[in-house]
Amino acid sequence: MRNKEEFCGKIILFGEYTVIVDGRTLAIPSRNYAGIWKHNVDNSIDLLPYFNFLKENLSDYLDVTRILQDHKKGLSFVSDIPMGYGLGSSGALVAATYGRYRLTNGGSIEKLRKILGTMESYFHGQSSGTDPLVSYMGVPLLMEKNKIREENISEETLASFRLIDSKIARQSEPQVLRFIELMKNETYKAQLAAYQTMVSIAIAAVLNNDNKQLESSMRDISMAQLELFHEMIPEGILELWEEGLDKGAYSMKLCGAGGGGMFLLYLHGSEEGLKDFPYSISYL
Repeated sequence: MRNKEEFCGKIILFGEYTVIVDGRTLAIPSRNYAGIWKHNVDNSIDLLPYFNFLKENLSDYLDVTRILQDHKKGLSFVSDIPMGYGLGSSGALVAATYGRYRLTNGGSIEKLRKILGTMESYFHGQSSGTDPLVSYMGVPLLMEKNKIREENISEETLASFRLIDSKIARQSEPQVLRFIELMKNETYKAQLAAYQTMVSIAIAAVLNNDNKQLESSMRDISMAQLELFHEMIPEGILELWEEGLDKGAYSMKLCGAGGGGMFLLYLHGSEEGLKDFPYSISYL
């Protein structure tokens, strides 16, 4: 069981990229990865530039004087969330920083998301605030435009999902910039609109515990992502992605921006369908 002072990573179950165009997004806390503040530990990541960014841009919301004082005293954020894997490593740091040093409760959940997004923009150039919000609240969140609400998701519904470790670290920003470039194409935008409908149906299936529909939706989304986000799928993962669809054993999708990091797999049937799978597999 995680310590209540820990800030978890996040998993975007559905809605990566469509969140950028105000589509529906369903994100859940990671049960296996988190970070916590600790004193006098060996931390190779220098957070001082980030804290100076907060001092210059968010002093109305954070006690930046105490942040810098604690930094000088050797306080570090220690995390087992792998960087560049789509599991919200920077989001957990942002959530932990806000949780420890906030001067305000943030007001509405929408306002809180904006504050956290501004804090995280240091790492990605721009941020929706989704990752740190999930980490800060520690509950599944459904987001659409500026509407956010907490959700309950049954363990049974999540039981067929797996995380696949591609062993490839990547940065989100180049992937996101490429998506923005693709969105300038009208044909691509039309295809994405159809894909957003698939995402909405899948999210409804999760929230309604409709596993039959969820299984069908995962196949649809997996095939759609092969076309829409082909550039974000590494070669080794791509081969397994296509094999799973061809055999009907499983469906795969992005877990975040793609390009590397973690990928999501939905098992159609027994674990036998993953026999001799060449990448590390874990539960959500």
